[in-house]
Amino acid sequence: MSSNDWYVVIVLALVGYWGTSAVIRFFKKENDWTSAQSNSGERASPPDKSDGAWYLVLDLPSSASMDEVKAAYKRKISMYHPDKVSTMGPEFNEIAQRKTKQINAAYDEAIRSFNN
Repeated sequence: MSSNDWYVVIVLALVGYWGTSAVIRFFKKENDWTSAQSNSGERASPPDKSDGAWYLVLDLPSSASMDEVKAAYKRKISMYHPDKVSTMGPEFNEIAQRKTKQINAAYDEAIRSFNN
């Protein structure tokens, strides 16, 4: 291999490392309120409704309708469902499971707020 080939290999390895690190950092950004899950298998409790944290999790404005909440939930859950990353390794699967729990808890809180 020539020296140019080695430069290409090194640059591509660094770009791949950077890309993987960026993906991991993206998936690790999450709220702490869903990581505190009870041992009984129940979903974690989201913060008070006054915080409006479920709006942030679902990327919605505070004036969102029920249809918008459902659409946002479907969009988010399809992005982070653990089955989508099951072949990528245990760390991605763990992150996806945490995000899925967070999205489910936010959706449950949104449903409760519309029912009240």
